[in-house]
Amino acid sequence: MVHLLAIAGRLGIDLVLDDFDEIGSGVPLLVNLQPAGRFLMDDYIAREILVVLKEVKDLLDSTALTVTGKPLLTTLRTHRSGQEVIHVRESR
Repeated sequence: MVHLLAIAGRLGIDLVLDDFDEIGSGVPLLVNLQPAGRFLMDDYIAREILVVLKEVKDLLDSTALTVTGKPLLTTLRTHRSGQEVIHVRESR
């Protein structure tokens, strides 16, 4: 957070810690990773980030492009059942 605030300051963007709290309060906790969760991030997040993004796709900018030039939302995979690490979002 400190680094993001510093970068924003250098760019002249008005960003404070409360902004993260305000935005984050509407994003569900879906991933069971340490320090609060059971699993290590290295084992899961690199290959499963698209599954996580699929669960919160309604919170993402549908016009955002990836490095491939394609919209992010077209690259998202469906959630696999029985997943211990990534949970299905219950309400949208």
